Amino acid sequence: MLAVGIAARALAIAIDVGTKISRDVAMLRQAAVDECGGIDVLYNNASLPAFAPLVETTTAGSDLTQQKLLNAINSVSQRIHPGSADD
Repeated sequence: MLAVGIAARALAIAIDVGTKISRDVAMLRQAAVDECGGIDVLYNNASLPAFAPLVETTTAGSDLTQQKLLNAINSVSQRIHPGSADD
């Protein structure tokens, strides 16, 4: 159900979920506060694709890719929350 009469704003920011995650998440959080007053909903669409022809893809490789993806999503979600270890 859609709420009628409620103004909504969205902010899309690409960040590095690898080596620069702490710096980028801090920047993301500050941008959200500056532009929108904070974060009400976080849509985390992290992706760490592995590039290989389908016939060369193994179950172990797919499992590793999925684990990296879940780790990236979890890491950003934990760091974005107020009071996180990065505060």
